Amino acid sequence: APALVSAIDTIQPSRSAAFLPSPNIDGELPASIDVDMEVLEQVRERLIEERENLFRGVDRNEIPSADLDTIELVGMLFEHVLNEEDLPNIAKALISHLHTPYLKVAILDHRFLIDSRHIARKLLNMMVDAGRVWIEEDDLRRGIYYPMQECVNLILAEFEDDVGLFKVVYEKLNNHLEELEQKAKVVEARAREAAKGRERLENARARAQRIVQDRVGERRFAPAAERFLNHAWLDKMILMLLRNPDAENSREWQEVLKVVDDVIEICDSPGDARTRATLKQKLPDLKQRIENGLASMGDFHQPDLLALFGLLSSTVSGEQPAAEPAEDRPATVTPARPAATPAETKKRPAQRSAKPAAKPRKKAHFTEEEQAMVKKLKKMRFGTWFEVQDDKGQSHRLKLSWFSPVTQKYMFVDKSGVQALVTPIEVLARQICKGRAKVMKHPTLPFVDRALDAVFGVLQKPFKGSEANG
Repeated sequence: APALVSAIDTIQPSRSAAFLPSPNIDGELPASIDVDMEVLEQVRERLIEERENLFRGVDRNEIPSADLDTIELVGMLFEHVLNEEDLPNIAKALISHLHTPYLKVAILDHRFLIDSRHIARKLLNMMVDAGRVWIEEDDLRRGIYYPMQECVNLILAEFEDDVGLFKVVYEKLNNHLEELEQKAKVVEARAREAAKGRERLENARARAQRIVQDRVGERRFAPAAERFLNHAWLDKMILMLLRNPDAENSREWQEVLKVVDDVIEICDSPGDARTRATLKQKLPDLKQRIENGLASMGDFHQPDLLALFGLLSSTVSGEQPAAEPAEDRPATVTPARPAATPAETKKRPAQRSAKPAAKPRKKAHFTEEEQAMVKKLKKMRFGTWFEVQDDKGQSHRLKLSWFSPVTQKYMFVDKSGVQALVTPIEVLARQICKGRAKVMKHPTLPFVDRALDAVFGVLQKPFKGSEANG
């Protein structure tokens, strides 16, 4: 063992290879680097060369067979690092630098290969898992690459024979990971709450708009009245629905609806003197109720309020409302039209939306496979990771964070917890069936356990063949 350790010392690099990005003299961090399969093959050849150089420094015949097996097992273990699925290439290249230190660990302490609680083994498991989740090749400054590189360089520079160094490095890297995970949780929680808030707002807006349109029907009013009903007073209704989900059962809600009905009544009233006199008596109370209703919303709607009051006063006085400046009229407002005759009023359908009925959308045809996938997705747990391709064919690893039971849409976040995708469940199901999205399956066993199981399976094949032939 002492001779082997001494030989390993001579081949152990003092820091990670120059082709990997590292902080420059000014401390600036490069954003990215392309590590392709050709570079990985060079790394693989370097690992083989390191073991060959090791045997050149000692008499192989004097090395115990157990130590020879240990060297081969560690080499196979790092071969599995290079073959690890979903591990970014740059992470594979970085972690492979620990090949010689881990040769030394395995020679100094044979428990490394048999004890899953060994600190060096736990560190390697952590690095592989962290590299899979927290290294972003398009921007290495985010995530864990540079802290992990610092840990690798610390081992390369300082590890001689004290395995306790691995505990120091493990705790250091673990602190970085915990900090990243905590930040991501906070950002994700905010993104989720923002999505829920947007949905509540849209639901409240749609509900308030339906109520106003049901009362307006097919009528068309002057721009000032339409702006009031579809903007100022609609905002009041939306705010009430947001503050209190049961607002529609309250007395205040009935008063809000009464304002809508009273404005419609004045704007839609016939032009006889008796009706105008009655409405004129109601007008001061209506103005007061409107002002009180919008008092808590500041002065944002004040211009629309003044325009409405002017319109209502002109209407009950029998005067022709003054034309509004063209530039003040919103493009979506429908100009007022002449009052309908009694015969036209009878023909008018009651309580229909002011907007023309939209043509029903053609429902997309879903195959049995896609329908089955929709059912499967509905049972998917939050926190599940997906790999989704964008329109350019580039893959992104995203985490399922929230599902809206109202809109039937999924919200995904990236590794940092930032909202990255909102998509209908049917669209996601179709993408999966077409191979443009997939659920990422994270292994249940730690990396070293999986790698050694695979090695054991490979080593058993010759013996199984011999037994069959025998």
